[in-house]
Amino acid sequence: MIDRKLIESLIAEATNGTPCFLVNLKIGNSNEIKVEIESDEGVTIEDCVKVSRGIEHNLDREEEDFSLRVTSPGADKPLKVWRQYPLHVGRKLKVETTDGNTLQGELLEVSEEGLTLKTDERKSGKGKKKVKIPSEEIKLKKSDIESTKVLLSFK
Repeated sequence: MIDRKLIESLIAEATNGTPCFLVNLKIGNSNEIKVEIESDEGVTIEDCVKVSRGIEHNLDREEEDFSLRVTSPGADKPLKVWRQYPLHVGRKLKVETTDGNTLQGELLEVSEEGLTLKTDERKSGKGKKKVKIPSEEIKLKKSDIESTKVLLSFK
């Protein structure tokens, strides 16, 4: 089995001095290495190639065979590392909190402590008893966030 720490160090070396960073690393039982990288400036094919070569040129297939795939996270994937959040300021998010609530709204601000979300104006209730709930700015601590997805709009 290929050593995870070795792969992480090779990725760190390949991304050092660049706007790229590791989001996710999976190593399967048959040495199937899957790497997801993100960038503060948007991931390019060249970024993926650089990381791929940084890993591949430092492993010996004669010693241990492997497969390798380096990609950016898909638009439908949840945000995994805090460094991804500032990239999505101004976009709509769906945030699941640790207490089981779901919030939807525009990401206004991100800090080391947490984020500020402007919730959508919505209606609650049924029939004639529908009540308008105004939007509000909600501050969430990192520790209160279970998962976050970017909501795609095709308007």
